[in-house]
Amino acid sequence: MTPLYRILGYLGAFPFIGAAAALFMFDETLARMVLGFLFLYAGLIASFLGGVHWAHAFIGHREGQMLLSMLPSLLSLVLSGWGIILLTSGMLAVTFGHVLLSIALGLYILLYTAILIMDAQWLDKEKLPAGYMTTRSGITVCVIASLIASIVFLWI
Repeated sequence: MTPLYRILGYLGAFPFIGAAAALFMFDETLARMVLGFLFLYAGLIASFLGGVHWAHAFIGHREGQMLLSMLPSLLSLVLSGWGIILLTSGMLAVTFGHVLLSIALGLYILLYTAILIMDAQWLDKEKLPAGYMTTRSGITVCVIASLIASIVFLWI
């Protein structure tokens, strides 16, 4: 039987994949709404993943990890706000808006990569289920591919 964490993890990646695919199927107005959803959802999930490290740091009394665990939430707040402002301000009508939105999505890619590195470095693998890090890596690849597809959408 497939472990629940694996099922829930890939279900959590599905909105990224679905949003990226929907961008290529919808008109400009709906695509803008999908991009807004993508920014908010990316922030929500990054905050959740940071919270995993908060819990581990709290239990292990690791203050450095605790401080770093706050970064995904703080960065997500800035990136989601940045994306929503760009999408609602009409900035996409000019190339500069596409550049800024692409940078914000690129920063989300870096954030998800950094969270995966934090997982590999700081999570106690002896207490994790077998295959957990492989699953986390696969989910992160799906998320990053979706974010890259969203950047491609902005430029075609």
